Amino acid sequence: MALTVGWIPVDATAELITVGDPSLAGTLEMDLEIINEQIRGVGFDYHFDTTGLNWFDNQSGIFKALAALISSRLGQTGPPTRLLAYAWALFQWELEEDVPELILVGEEETAGEFTNPAGLYNGCFYLRYFVEDGTEVFGEKTVVLNRTDHA
Repeated sequence: MALTVGWIPVDATAELITVGDPSLAGTLEMDLEIINEQIRGVGFDYHFDTTGLNWFDNQSGIFKALAALISSRLGQTGPPTRLLAYAWALFQWELEEDVPELILVGEEETAGEFTNPAGLYNGCFYLRYFVEDGTEVFGEKTVVLNRTDHA
């Protein structure tokens, strides 16, 4: 499983965000892989053991660790742990409630691209999740963690 976490700067002008190519839109990104209850950084030194932790509890150490990592790697205060947990539940087809701050902006057919019309998502984090099996990608979803101060 792979997870890309990105942040769209407040002053971004790009209307198309291509996850995986931050230079195109001026976003900040980091890539993680999740294998055998381990979260590892891709291209940077990071390791977090999730053994025995609950991926469906928004107070879990998993989401606290991710929020702290996001803050340190992307230089922005990390998103609330509850939004990270809701995003994970959505990625696993387990989200059972509407979460207004969690906006699904892409699935497999968009291949990690989504629009940012008139800077709508500026100042927001985004997450792209997918599973890779050889050369096939499936289960792909991209969400924006919308700021609560947006109109």
